[in-house]
Amino acid sequence: MQFLFYILKGNEEEEVEEVVHQIQKVVQNYLIGLLMVIFIVAVANSIGLMVLGVKHAIFFGTLAGVLNIIPYIGVLIGSLLPILYSALTMESWFYPIMVAIIFWGIQTLEGNVITPYVVGSKVRINPLAAILALIIGGLIWGPAGMIIFIPFIAILKVVLDAVPSTRAYGFVLGLPPVEKQPTSPPRWIETLKETTGLSTPKNVQDKKDEE
Repeated sequence: MQFLFYILKGNEEEEVEEVVHQIQKVVQNYLIGLLMVIFIVAVANSIGLMVLGVKHAIFFGTLAGVLNIIPYIGVLIGSLLPILYSALTMESWFYPIMVAIIFWGIQTLEGNVITPYVVGSKVRINPLAAILALIIGGLIWGPAGMIIFIPFIAILKVVLDAVPSTRAYGFVLGLPPVEKQPTSPPRWIETLKETTGLSTPKNVQDKKDEE
């Protein structure tokens, strides 16, 4: 809190507390996004193993999804277990090879699409910023850096948005604003108004159009 008071010097105490609240919300949303990624990966892994006919597919798929929270090491352990199991219990090498291909495809999809879009949208940072956070975090602190750098970037964005001189940088990290297009009522509603005499008077409508 004291650090934020120094950074946001000149702001009211309520504004600083709002920044703290936003940071707490970002961390909470990140955890929710992480759980969603684990669920999606677990379901995809389980379906792939069940299609191949591997026994205990749900167990192996869920275990790999949970271990996915640990980059590199978790993915390696989570994929090696069903590969070794299928190699030992099935007669053909086709099955362990296919398990490896399926897990590799799911992990590629997770790293490039699922995590940036699901987690990135939860913490309101754009997919490019999320991918860069994963790469930079891995280069600096390895697997631990990949886990904590996305919420770190999201917290940084909250602070940048709160300081007037750095809002442009926070805007670059965030998602683009969505402009809502005005919608006109369905044609049958207009027809019903005209036939029942409940249509908007012309002078009122002209005033609305001017506004």
